[in-house]
Amino acid sequence: MILATEEINAAGGVKVGGVMRPFKLEIIDSRDEEPGVPTNDVLLAIEKLILQKKVDMVAGGPCMSECGMAALDLFARYKKLDVVSIGCYTPGWDEKVSKDKDKYKYSFRESGSVKWYVKESLDLLRQMKEKFGFDKMYVTIDDSAMCRRASEIVEKLAEKDGWKIVGKDKHPIGSTDYSGALTECKNS
Repeated sequence: MILATEEINAAGGVKVGGVMRPFKLEIIDSRDEEPGVPTNDVLLAIEKLILQKKVDMVAGGPCMSECGMAALDLFARYKKLDVVSIGCYTPGWDEKVSKDKDKYKYSFRESGSVKWYVKESLDLLRQMKEKFGFDKMYVTIDDSAMCRRASEIVEKLAEKDGWKIVGKDKHPIGSTDYSGALTECKNS
């Protein structure tokens, strides 16, 4: 974002209503993907950008689905543009926005929905089963709303497709040691 802002401003900014305007970039770490950070803290960081830094647009996040869903109402209240460039994969985002498009007209998500990734996972599982004869699966996910829901769907559909779920692991966001889950997977 820093590089893009520098390049855009070096070229004179962006044309708005026939006038070239430069960007001013304000950066804040909402910490939305750190373990244990409450959604309220993330919303306070966004509100600080809006109220203290007087931003017109927020780009980049929040990425965590739970935080992105809550932030929709914040952007609607302040009528500030929101572009989520990665994350916030929950189908709930689409459902919430589609129920009141006028209210949520300030928010856009480039990252898509977990529904796409579920389909890709199932396609990959079918290919692995057909090509290599695999039919057992150990499921390990991070403990986020999006991953919990996606794994439920993948497991259910994979079992219908002949896969056997031999074990499951759910680890906290921010985990770096997966040795326990890998050992259980190996033993299963």
